[in-house]
Amino acid sequence: GNRVRPELIYLFIMMMLATAPSRVLPPFLLAGRKLPPLVSAVLGYMPFAVIGSVANWTWALFGVLFQRALSSHGRLFNAIMALLLVYCAVGIVF
Repeated sequence: GNRVRPELIYLFIMMMLATAPSRVLPPFLLAGRKLPPLVSAVLGYMPFAVIGSVANWTWALFGVLFQRALSSHGRLFNAIMALLLVYCAVGIVF
């Protein structure tokens, strides 16, 4: 039936752990202080900026690391990725 996949639960937990400190600590550190609206908005969006930045740097790092292997074995890599894509699509549909 309509069960939540364990991968989604793990993803949710990891996202909570990644964003919780920046959401939980400011009220304790800034207790009794009134922040300007712009500063408050920036602090609210900070977790998303950090996650996006880490994802971007990870993407770039792996691109540099795998560039040599992918340039010499490009056709094999593309074939494997195509098969994995079909496998994932079948898993989603069925």
